[in-house]
Amino acid sequence: MITNAVPRRRPPELLTAAAPAATWPGSVVVDTAVGPLGGNVAGSVPATTVVLPGGVTVVGAGGGYPRAVIVIKRSPGHGYAGIDNELYTAPNTEMLLADAKD
Repeated sequence: MITNAVPRRRPPELLTAAAPAATWPGSVVVDTAVGPLGGNVAGSVPATTVVLPGGVTVVGAGGGYPRAVIVIKRSPGHGYAGIDNELYTAPNTEMLLADAKD
């Protein structure tokens, strides 16, 4: 699963507290987006590993926002809806222009 940090905002919760109950015991979920405002996994805590009652391990990686972000796009333009994405203009973001054919 890919997790998403959102600069200066609470990240979207992609796995609710009920999700681990439907996961196999021994599974490991790593929340790379966890930070001071929360993470993508309910209950994840920065730099903390928690084993839930069902045997699922939740790892809160990191402890803040990433130092660098790499975005790969086909063009530097706006998305389909013409809406700017703050991530693309953040000072710690590098944009690589590439195509799946390359």
